[in-house]
Amino acid sequence: MVKKVNTKGLVKKLIPRILKAAIWGTLTFVFVYYLPTLIYPMSFLPAGYNQFFYLFAGICVFFAVVTKLFSGTILEYAFSIAKALIIIIYFISVFNGGIVSLTMPMEEATVNLVVDLKAILTILILVNLLGIAKTMFQLTRFLAKKVETGHFSVH
Repeated sequence: MVKKVNTKGLVKKLIPRILKAAIWGTLTFVFVYYLPTLIYPMSFLPAGYNQFFYLFAGICVFFAVVTKLFSGTILEYAFSIAKALIIIIYFISVFNGGIVSLTMPMEEATVNLVVDLKAILTILILVNLLGIAKTMFQLTRFLAKKVETGHFSVH
């Protein structure tokens, strides 16, 4: 049998989620993009790294909105895992595998700077892997509660 969809009930459930997601996205934007640009102007970043900063802010805001929009569902956990994986890929590509090289023109000469950031990259990757593990535990607890309450049946 097909259940009849109650649009009023659906709208009453969606409006608070949308408002919560919009507020969470705005707060994430303020803390990830706006405040750092006030403290540290974008003109001080090396050439080419501005786009990486914009991309990072976009990734953070997108996943903050999507995870709040789907909170209380299994998609919340799927998006949390996807965020961690995308952030890992982002850090590997931005840090160029751990070796960052910059060419800076000075007054009379050009300075080539090569920095080995493999330790920092490893720490960033491990933190995100811990986030994936935490999300997997939360997902297990979520599914166990669904099975206990009878909202989800396993056959």
